[in-house]
Amino acid sequence: MELSNFEKNELALDSLIDVLPDFCRDFFIGTSTINTSRTQIRYAHSLKMFFDYLKDVVGISDITLEYLDSLTPKDIEEYLFYTTTYVDQNGKVRNNQAATKSNKLSALRSFYKYLYAHDMLQNNPAMLVNTPKIRKKELTTLSPDEIGRIMDKIYTGNGLSKRQMNFANKTRYRDYAIFVLLLSSGMRVSELVGIDMSDINFDSCEIKIIRKGLKEQIIYMSDEAEKALKEYIEYERGSLVGNQKDLTALFVSLKHQRISVRAVESMVKKFTSGVTVKKISPHKLRTTFGNTLYNETGDIYLTATALGHESVNTTSQYYSRVDRERVRSARNIVKINED
Repeated sequence: MELSNFEKNELALDSLIDVLPDFCRDFFIGTSTINTSRTQIRYAHSLKMFFDYLKDVVGISDITLEYLDSLTPKDIEEYLFYTTTYVDQNGKVRNNQAATKSNKLSALRSFYKYLYAHDMLQNNPAMLVNTPKIRKKELTTLSPDEIGRIMDKIYTGNGLSKRQMNFANKTRYRDYAIFVLLLSSGMRVSELVGIDMSDINFDSCEIKIIRKGLKEQIIYMSDEAEKALKEYIEYERGSLVGNQKDLTALFVSLKHQRISVRAVESMVKKFTSGVTVKKISPHKLRTTFGNTLYNETGDIYLTATALGHESVNTTSQYYSRVDRERVRSARNIVKINED
């Protein structure tokens, strides 16, 4: 019986919780209804690193609630400074930018907030630590010409090695459909791999996906996406499913299993390599969709809904550059002295 992505994440989370102090289990149980399993896993990794730092660097042999209660904001700031450059347990040098350190602080804040709210701690030093300032980067998106060349590469195989071509010939319709769906819907790769056959309604052009926080949302496929999906289902999915006739997944791997996030990431890298010098990931395909949609409509609320952002402020942070361009282009609309 195939395990769902949710079940796989739950097993991974359980294995991480097992190596954390016992009181951490209360935190993960208590926040399971507001955090996705992927967020819980990320928090578990962050907490493990924090506790390893306390044991290995600070020299604390036993992490207790009493010890956590004694920490100050300065202690947590020193930990975040340590994560800038450190040597991991495998002897590899790791470097973290502000965004990663901000994520680590977010995990500690959530952890301390829960323990404080449930009277397990008397202090909450994490809330007094400033969030690392993240330098905003320019959006990386694909141009229409780049998209066209990528789609041609999927169909023709130009630029692929002989080994890559052998695999690509067996998944051409699937790979094309995945690219079209990501570029025309803006869904996250985790949402894409979670789609089941029963989630698709071709009559109404609807696809049900599971957003962050396990929230269901109906998105609408474009005509191009509908055509690509129908061709994949008709010509290729059956051979990929093989003997696994009860497989519910829409997108299937050559191993006759639900395709994984990592497999999609590798596929995107394979077909974009050599076509553009930009470093393209599935998230950059999502960004391309959001940028194009906002550019064409100028509707930040529509863009936020399509991307599944809970707050329009999140969307405006990403597309503020587009706003500036729009304002610049309108600089001569209002005239004071008519000629």
